[in-house]
Amino acid sequence: PITVPQAILQANLQTNSPKAQAIGDLVIIAFYFLLRVGEYTYTNPKQKRRTTQFRLCDITFWDKDTYLSPLLPTNELIARCTEATLNISNQKNGKRNQVIHHHATRAFDCPVQALIRRVKHIVSYTNDSQAMIGTYFSPAHPRGWQINSNDINRTLKLAVITLNLQEKGFDPKRI
Repeated sequence: PITVPQAILQANLQTNSPKAQAIGDLVIIAFYFLLRVGEYTYTNPKQKRRTTQFRLCDITFWDKDTYLSPLLPTNELIARCTEATLNISNQKNGKRNQVIHHHATRAFDCPVQALIRRVKHIVSYTNDSQAMIGTYFSPAHPRGWQINSNDINRTLKLAVITLNLQEKGFDPKRI
């Protein structure tokens, strides 16, 4: 249910942890853009996978049909951005060059604003357009570190338990 990503976002944005904030944004992005965990989290390159994780260069922001630079000031980008596009270079089912599009909702759990926060965090530390959207930077990781699927799964399980959703039939062990 939507209450899970909303609770994660709300809790994680209140922290000073870049990792927690990244997880909060990624859970919202994944929920609204219907992403598989492997499309936005780090996977060991030694594991053979078709899916390519989303990178900065795969994200486009729009003001209706006008392209918006991700380098615009954050407040201006959030105010002007009406929609965002994710370009999929390759995915699990073998489809290439697909596009996922979402409109800005202006709500606190707006997936477009979550994408903007991810992009702005990353570009404030690197100009590498190949950086994955699951990358975060912190004093402990000044060169960047990636969110992995275990980080997301642990967070989702904890949210299900915290929200007491087991009573409604949600089993954290099946996440």
